[in-house]
Amino acid sequence: MRDEQDVPTASPEQYLEVFRHPGVAREQLEALLAAVDRMLDTTASGWAPVATAIGFRLERALRLALAERDAAEQARARRLDIRNRVVAACDAVSDVMLFMPAVAAAELEAGTAALREGFDLYEDGGVRASERQLDAPHTHPAALEQRRSELELMLTTAVRARRELLDSTVAVLHDRLGYRPGGLGVPWVVTEIVCAGIDIAEPFEATARLLPECELRSLLEQIVTDARLAAVAGAEPE
Repeated sequence: MRDEQDVPTASPEQYLEVFRHPGVAREQLEALLAAVDRMLDTTASGWAPVATAIGFRLERALRLALAERDAAEQARARRLDIRNRVVAACDAVSDVMLFMPAVAAAELEAGTAALREGFDLYEDGGVRASERQLDAPHTHPAALEQRRSELELMLTTAVRARRELLDSTVAVLHDRLGYRPGGLGVPWVVTEIVCAGIDIAEPFEATARLLPECELRSLLEQIVTDARLAAVAGAEPE
């Protein structure tokens, strides 16, 4: 009968190499760990030093292999999250460039018509009859008011569409890229994007140059600055 001391054993590294094999399912590792735990509960009460030592080696290798898989799954989930955030942010910015020309054209058309007919315009899209119109001979107040109302509806609708487009894009960028009111420093999402090798600075900078002064333009410029800061920080030797 072979003595327990003669039983060949593998090192924890050898066990770990086996457990790391992609063909070994996580469920198999968990089932084996449960079996090893039960075995250790049994051998702990008796004299089986070699079996106990093997069990502890197996347990250590199994727990490490499972921890490595957990870390790999978390890293994959994080990469997927970052990718989805980038896609959502870029789609929002692309939508601005896609829809803004039509929105701006509608606002320009309504505003130009109102000015051409002599109305006064307000920033919120309001249209008011000017003193020149009211004092003009042969003015028909009812017709003037009807035309003023038509133009104001056209203009306020266009202004509202522009603001909603810009505001919704700002909201998406805040949410997807991790910007918070009063937040300091480069958001973690931007740092992760740069670390993943994704360039958002160049396309966002190009878009910002095409926009008038507004909150969205300021935010895009801030994102570009933060992305470049993150790139410099990532390139510095530790």
